[in-house]
Amino acid sequence: MNYLTKNIRILHSNGVRIREIARRLKVAPSTVFRVIHGHALSSERRCPRCGARLANNNCPACQLRDFIKKTNIYIPDKWDNYIKWDGKYTFIQLELRPPEYKRYLVVRKRKEEELFRTLFE
Repeated sequence: MNYLTKNIRILHSNGVRIREIARRLKVAPSTVFRVIHGHALSSERRCPRCGARLANNNCPACQLRDFIKKTNIYIPDKWDNYIKWDGKYTFIQLELRPPEYKRYLVVRKRKEEELFRTLFE
């Protein structure tokens, strides 16, 4: 039983009206009514770092942020992912680690040179 539930029940047992309890504890009268009639309050816990709801003891949003920081996933800027293909600029989404991104740039440069040669030969 949490602090709010305990206070609501004590005040109600002392004969204080529902609206008065709600005013004193700064909650809705419907909340006081539900507690008095046996409904449990949802004890939503929040992450202290980001404020997201916690299903377990750990925050999935913070875990994901920590994982991305730890693994150094490269998130490219706006113009890194545009390539010219058949006269149009096409957007490709890449999230590569630094060694993979270096390899991607080498392969991309070769492919662009190859396309340039085939177009003008």
